[in-house]
Amino acid sequence: GLRLREPQTYRTLWWLLSRAYREAPPVDLRRYPAHIHLGIDLRALGDDAAVAWWPVWAQLLWALERNFLDRGVRGVHGHVAEPISQRALTRRLRVLGWRLLEERRFSLFGALTGEPYVIRAVGKELAP
Repeated sequence: GLRLREPQTYRTLWWLLSRAYREAPPVDLRRYPAHIHLGIDLRALGDDAAVAWWPVWAQLLWALERNFLDRGVRGVHGHVAEPISQRALTRRLRVLGWRLLEERRFSLFGALTGEPYVIRAVGKELAP
């Protein structure tokens, strides 16, 4: 259910109102007009979640890209939040043809986890 009384909810709302516009890296919407949000509830993958998430995620991403391309959309972008010390998802996206557009410090997850984070804008030009 909705947990509006959790401290994380208030931190997130405050971040959206006070910092999101400065911290989210800008994207050239003429080049990358489509935007995706893609997440998997790892509980749905059962005991194999640690191994299975990437193939499932990559299949979902490919299906979205194909759908955009079928509709004439030639570019897609998204934002990836990762600890500064990691690039696992950004690296995996590069293998699928995505590229890093820009990165900035991301204070929200740092406040929630105590670890410094960055938010990376990534994009892909879609070709038939």
